[in-house]
Amino acid sequence: MYGSIKAFIGQFGEREALALACRTVPESDGEEIDEELIGRALEAASSEADSYLAVRYRVPVNPEPHMLHIVVNDIARYRLTGADRLETDPVVRRYEEAIRWLTNASRGVVDITGQDGDGDGEPDDGAGVMIEPGRREWQARG
Repeated sequence: MYGSIKAFIGQFGEREALALACRTVPESDGEEIDEELIGRALEAASSEADSYLAVRYRVPVNPEPHMLHIVVNDIARYRLTGADRLETDPVVRRYEEAIRWLTNASRGVVDITGQDGDGDGEPDDGAGVMIEPGRREWQARG
């Protein structure tokens, strides 16, 4: 799983975490953050991220770049909305941006730090063969 419950709460704040994942505490008639629910959302979001990244990288990604944690938190946040929890435009927009980043990572448009993109999970040392296509000169026939 990428990220942690603590990082999720740190990214969005306790107030929003409570709004997204709250449970009643019978002994005190109060409410607290349902960390188990957030944990399940983070696991699902990590799995979703891996489904994109597996096209290009060995998953789970290791080392885990900070950007991947942010993306997974945004996906988990989106997945926690719905039903009686408000799905706001910023939540949807950040989810769409997260999916766009994962799509770009799977296509090699953005790079995941410490990964070489050939699926073996080893950093690229720059060795190898590079093929560059030539230019075709066109001539008019008369």
